[in-house]
Amino acid sequence: MINAFCALSRFSIRVHRLHKWEEMVQLETWPVGYNRLFAQRHFRFSDKNNDILIEGNTDWVVMRFDTRTMISPQLVVGHLKLGNDIPKVDFETTKLPLVNADKAILHVHKTVYSDLDMNGHVNSLKYLDWCFDCLPSKTILENRLKQIDINFQHEIPANTMVDILISKIAHQDYLFNGYLKESGQLSFAVRSQFN
Repeated sequence: MINAFCALSRFSIRVHRLHKWEEMVQLETWPVGYNRLFAQRHFRFSDKNNDILIEGNTDWVVMRFDTRTMISPQLVVGHLKLGNDIPKVDFETTKLPLVNADKAILHVHKTVYSDLDMNGHVNSLKYLDWCFDCLPSKTILENRLKQIDINFQHEIPANTMVDILISKIAHQDYLFNGYLKESGQLSFAVRSQFN
C-alpha cells in the first residue's frame, strides 16, 4: 500500500443560484476519472426540486507522504467506481493566466492563525477571502457571483507575507495572483466573475 494523500490543485465552480436561509440543499460528489496528473471529482448542490444551485469540478494531485512528490493517480484512486451514471458537469477546470504586473493593483496579506488548517498551512477557502477583500465591497454586495476558478500552485505556511496582484479582465471579471513575498514564487491564481 502506498502512503499517499490527495491535494487540491484546481477548482472550478458555476453558481446558478445561491441557497436561501434555512433552505435544505443536497450535495452530491463523485469521482469522474483520472489522467496522467490529476484525479477528478465533480460535485453539485441542488434544491428540493433537484434544480442545480452550484456545480463544480475539482482536480486533485496524489502525493507521497514521505517525499512530497507526485505519483500517478491511478495507483491510489484507480480502483474507485466512477460516477458514469451521473450527468457530468459540462465544464473543465482551467489553467489560469498570470496577471500583467504592469497593470495590476498590489495588496499585501500576512497569514494569521485563522487562515490556517490543521496542517499549519492556509486553508484553501481563505484564498477566496483574501481575493474578495481586495475588491470594492460594492462589487460583491451588489452583484451575483457567477463563477470561480482557482489554481493552487504552492502551499502557504503560517507567518508568511503574500503579495496579491489583481487585474480587471472585463466588466465584473477579475484575475488574482498570490506570490510568496520572500521567494517570489506563485502560490495561487483565482478568477472570479460576477453578473
